[in-house]
Order: sequence, then C-alpha cells, then structure tokens
Amino acid sequence: MYNEGGDIGSITIEKNLSVEKKIIQEDDKIATKILRIRPGVIFTQNFARIDLTNMGNLTLNISYLQNEITLLPGELRSININPKVSFSFFEISTYKDFSIPIIYAGEINNNSGTNNETANETTKNTYLTTNIENLSINLIAEKSFTQNISLINFGEKATNIEFKSNFYFIKDFDLKDIGKNSTFNLQLNIETEDAGNFEGFFNISYTQYEEERTISIPVNFVVLSKGSNETDFEPTGKTCREFGGRICEVNDICSKPGIIKYATDVKFKCCVGGTCVAPEEDNKSEPSYNTWALGLIVLIILGIGVYYVYSKYNKTQPKSGRQRIIDRSNEYSKRVSGGVART
Repeated sequence: MYNEGGDIGSITIEKNLSVEKKIIQEDDKIATKILRIRPGVIFTQNFARIDLTNMGNLTLNISYLQNEITLLPGELRSININPKVSFSFFEISTYKDFSIPIIYAGEINNNSGTNNETANETTKNTYLTTNIENLSINLIAEKSFTQNISLINFGEKATNIEFKSNFYFIKDFDLKDIGKNSTFNLQLNIETEDAGNFEGFFNISYTQYEEERTISIPVNFVVLSKGSNETDFEPTGKTCREFGGRICEVNDICSKPGIIKYATDVKFKCCVGGTCVAPEEDNKSEPSYNTWALGLIVLIILGIGVYYVYSKYNKTQPKSGRQRIIDRSNEYSKRVSGGVART
C-alpha cells in the first residue's frame, strides 16, 4: 500500500529474502556468523524498528546508512527508522548484504531529503545464547547418540539454569551458573528403544539481569527401529500404502516388532508391521501404573508383618494384676452357674 497525492493505492511486491549462516573452521572448531533480523518486511505509518541479533559465536561488524556498529555473540541491537518515502529498502551490510523492504503508508514530505533516517539506537542487555537455532536428529533405536550444544554468555552471570524438554526419553536437569565471557558445553546423551517421528523443544531457562528468560530450540527426532542402518534414512520411492504400513501421528510410537519406513507421502510417519501408540503422559516425571501397584503391594506386606509381630508380642507378655483379677472373677461366675465341672 502507498500514499500518493492523498490517495491510498496498492502494488504487489515480490522479493526473495534469505538468511545466511557462514561457517568458518578455526583451530579445529566450528565458528559461525549468523545475523538474525526481525522483522523481515516492515509496514508502518510512522516510525519503524528493526532488531539485529548476533546468533553466531563470532563478533559481527555491521554497517547501515552512515553508521557502523559491532555486535558481540548473543547481543541484540534495536534500530529505530523514520521512513520518508512510500517504498524503500533498508540496507544492512555485514558478512553479506541484506535488504529489508519498508512500506510506508504515512504522510510524505516531498522536502524530506533522504529515503530513511535513523532516529536513534537502543543497545539492550547481552543475554545467554546458544550456537544452535534448531535441530534435526536421526537416530536408531537402542543406539546412543551424543548432541553438543554450546551456551555462550557475554553478559553478566547467568544463574538458575535448567534444561527441560517435552521428549519422554530425555530427562530434565539443572546446570551450573555460567559466568561473564564464558562458554559451557552442554552434552546430551540421547537413547530410546522406541521408533517414531518426534517433534518438540529443548528449553533452557535461566535468570540474568534479574530477569527470568528461556531459550527454546525446536527439535525433530527421526528414530528408526533397532537393526536399521544409515541407508534407511534415504527415500525409497514407495508410499506408506505400498509398504503396507500405518500412518502415525507426530510423536506416536511404532510398536514392536514394527519398523519405521521413509514413505514418499508421509516421510518417517509410516509404521510397517506394528501399530501407532501414543507415548505415556509425563513418562519421565510421574511413576507408571506398575510402579504404583508394586508400591501398594509392598505396603500391604509390611502391614501384615507389623500386625503379626504385634499379635505375637501380646501373647508372650505376662498379664497385668487387673487382668488376672478379671479372669478369676469370670472363672468363679462360671463355676457358680455350673458352667465349670469340679474335679
């Protein structure tokens, strides 16, 4: 949409946007340059704001308009823009060039001069970040896999760090504090006996600058049945129906002896020779039915044992004087009534 002579019109704009990750090998370590730009397209009637975040683990040198800035890993910089024309691009140059389309529907001053003016910049706190934005992991059931995630901190110390996920085969745990200008290597040893296609998140919550924050990493697991090999992750050219399989939902388990097949129509949601079973709710934190049943049986056995010991104890104890008097009185009453024969 645009404003021309007081009239609002519209045009269709097509432009390909891309986000590029630059990977660099340094001293046998993988270094990445990743700039996250939000939003990718701006539509405004007044001011606009662009957020630049360094998602890699190398420092970025960035230039835009007449300005040059430096972003440390994990640092976020907000740029406020004052558009002057109906349509323009905001150009950003770093390890590559980015062009952000700006559609301005506000009042246009023909004497405004340059297309865009930077009103001001705001530097925000540098928070804990990671070297990974999302994960796609291929596994084989009952075969261990190790995933490393680097937690990078150029801000003040991060505390109360917790790792949680919604995958039943990965346990939650706490992490130690990460100090300023420090990196912590989070190592996850992942293994499951169940085959299926699982989607969810790795959530890393922490406290920094007296704020509670969370890093969420989207994760997709494809777990093939035990005995599969790497070639089974490749397309086969068959549909799930041609395999004679069942189509499972995401996060369903393909029950044994079923196997997961790559089908052209549903990818890794095809269960051949088994059934689709939903995993137990809260499996990693709540006791199962069998656990509760076993606990109840143990309590019953303990109760019977305590009652037996208590009964034996009472039988072996000598009677009190009061009880002896009562017993003799009862015996005398029986004799008087003829209930006890004399010898």
